[in-house]
Amino acid sequence: MAKFRLKTAHVLRHTLYESEVLLQGDKEAQDAGLGDERGTLVGDGTPYKVASATLFMEPLDDEAREMVAAEEARLVEAGTSMNPLEHLAKLVNAPTDEFEKRFLPGFPGTPRPQRPLGGNK
Repeated sequence: MAKFRLKTAHVLRHTLYESEVLLQGDKEAQDAGLGDERGTLVGDGTPYKVASATLFMEPLDDEAREMVAAEEARLVEAGTSMNPLEHLAKLVNAPTDEFEKRFLPGFPGTPRPQRPLGGNK
């Protein structure tokens, strides 16, 4: 019985046509001048099934709220987020010494594996 309203555009599978469709969310409807909260309704009672919820879906019933809460818990447990720019800050602020030791050639640390027949030049 999970039903959602899309906050941003999503690509979901149409159950009747068995093809993927780009569906507009609240943001796209607002940009088009249609007003707030005009995103496409998906889930039960619509031709668009939702296999897993995202944080960019507005839950419209209790089951949908549970699915969004489970997705939030999964992201917290994995130490990640839906925003890739947040990961960039972690990489940029990572200690460069450790990065250089582990990944950059010419620095001490784990050497590259030897190529066969002395081809390590």
